[in-house]
Amino acid sequence: MLVNKQLMEDWRKQQETLRAHMEEESNKVESQLRSEKYTFEKTIALMEKNKTDDLNKWNRQYEQLQLSEAEQKDENTQQMKKMEITHTQHKEELQELYEKKL
Repeated sequence: MLVNKQLMEDWRKQQETLRAHMEEESNKVESQLRSEKYTFEKTIALMEKNKTDDLNKWNRQYEQLQLSEAEQKDENTQQMKKMEITHTQHKEELQELYEKKL
């Protein structure tokens, strides 16, 4: 009986040691998972910020291009009007000269 009692006691101690070791390993794994999760969340947040910054930058550039295009169209329209006026003036001058020669 003493041998069995001693065996049982050794087995119980071994079980407690294994349980403690398992709990310690479980805590390590959970800690590492939390750490990795935090790192991933931090990386995702940084990526989201970069995405937002890039989108804002591209939107500003797009708006500037639209403004530039509108200004260029206005300038082109004014140039065309000036050319039409100049053309009309030259045409009239040529008609007058032609009429004088006749």
